[in-house]
Amino acid sequence: MRVAITLAAVLAGMALTLPAQAAIDCWIDAPHPQTADRLSSSHVSVAPLQQALQRLNAQLHRQPALQALPRSRLRSSWQIAGQWTLPARGAHFLLRDHRESMWLGPCDLVKGADRLEPRASIVVQVNQPETFFATAVPELRDEQLSAWREILPTDQVQGRPLYDGHMLVITADGRLPWVPVTTADYLDFTERDLMRRHAEAMAAQASQQAALAPAAREAQIQRVVEGMRRVDPAQATRLEQELRANLAAETRAIEAASARRRSRGGTTTP
Repeated sequence: MRVAITLAAVLAGMALTLPAQAAIDCWIDAPHPQTADRLSSSHVSVAPLQQALQRLNAQLHRQPALQALPRSRLRSSWQIAGQWTLPARGAHFLLRDHRESMWLGPCDLVKGADRLEPRASIVVQVNQPETFFATAVPELRDEQLSAWREILPTDQVQGRPLYDGHMLVITADGRLPWVPVTTADYLDFTERDLMRRHAEAMAAQASQQAALAPAAREAQIQRVVEGMRRVDPAQATRLEQELRANLAAETRAIEAASARRRSRGGTTTP
């Protein structure tokens, strides 16, 4: 199904089952001090999103299954995305485990610890519905429509569709943050696309015809011959004769093809 994005917040979370035994070694909170466009993460314009991420992290801290992970250090890290030309800021949140080989000191991790694949992780993407699309760029795009192909749901979790076996969409009112492209929308796009392609083909044909016009070809021959004459006058004469012979042959072939098309167009079949 192709879908077009509407402006709505979306959380893309990874669903996983965790063991409820033993206990974690410690939990590290590591929010980024700046947004991706270098705004302080405590700035008033991003405060609501920052608070939402903090509440999410606090909720995860209260999960017994996470607290019971054996011989693990958990780290929550998150950063608010830049605004730029987007209608709303997004955010990226990652909670993952780190085994003992990555530990440092009483409750820290070695540099580059995230390079080692986690055994358990939860990823949350805020205001980034493209996470659920088959391609990063729109499959259909023009000045009136941008549409992607939706990843098909594979299951349900507590009434919410599960995508690709591990991703959930969570919104305030339960609605998906995109709308299906209607048949009328798709047909309108197809018509605009065909018209655009036709206009491009006509422009290319006109350009090609202009390049093949006698005056244009003559000017081209003169440029080539003059360039050669400065280097080798004798060769320039032979080159000019060859180019004019080729031009004459091409002209005859074009005229013959045009005549055949006119003949076919004027012939009727029973």
